[in-house]
Amino acid sequence: MPCLICDKCNVYYEIEDEEEIFEFCECGNRLKYYESLEEYYEEIESEEPIRETIRLRRSYTEIRSREYTLIEILGAVMSIIGIIGLIMGSAIGMLFLIGILTFTYAKSKGYSWKKGLEGEKIVSHYLETLPQSYVVFNDVKLPGSRGNIDHVVIGPTGILVIETKNYEGEYIIKGDEWYLKKGPTLNPKKEKRITKKPGKQAKANALILRDFLSDNIDMRPWVHAIVALTSQKPHKVLTEHYSVLQPEEIPEFIMSKKGRFTEDSIEKATELLSQYSAEVSFM
Repeated sequence: MPCLICDKCNVYYEIEDEEEIFEFCECGNRLKYYESLEEYYEEIESEEPIRETIRLRRSYTEIRSREYTLIEILGAVMSIIGIIGLIMGSAIGMLFLIGILTFTYAKSKGYSWKKGLEGEKIVSHYLETLPQSYVVFNDVKLPGSRGNIDHVVIGPTGILVIETKNYEGEYIIKGDEWYLKKGPTLNPKKEKRITKKPGKQAKANALILRDFLSDNIDMRPWVHAIVALTSQKPHKVLTEHYSVLQPEEIPEFIMSKKGRFTEDSIEKATELLSQYSAEVSFM
């Protein structure tokens, strides 16, 4: 028998003739028409589950980015007040120079944090496409560790840590050394080596997480390290014990791994890491 169903309050109305068809449920939600209840249940079963995200706190990158944004605003306000003071011939005109210096400082220092936040959001977007058997943790701060882990993924194929870098330019990567490519040359010795070592940082985070799991839930799995490079794909990559991937490559890479992680292990690790994450994404 045909029926009208409300997705909001799960109420259904059987229809015996066309005069009984109406558009809205008593709760105000728009009703959907189905030829039978069986058709409705088939549609529900065919729908993919929606990944939910629980936000527990702001990420460290977000906090720092917001701090510098507020300083920029303060600098801009001081500059405006200073201009008014200059026009009026007041001593507060000195605020113009102070405001400009404050704004310039915050703009320069905050740039990398804003780029980092942008990169983390890009990677999070692609991690949201993982199947329901995977749990994603964003901005994990483990007790006793100096820094934060940008992303941790736990699922049937194992545990992975992801260090996100929103660098500009094209790189040649050899081991832990990253070289910014300039011109047509492919010789790393002629390129500018960057002082930060994303691969080394990702591997260190993997070891820290493995030790943390071992100390707290008697589990010492292999933790794979990934550097997510959100900008241009590296020109040449030769790494050891970590992978460099574009954000769109990460979900397939995770699902194609041959590691096997039991449901019990996933549950234990998830319960533990949820306490130290800014966001937890699951189905």
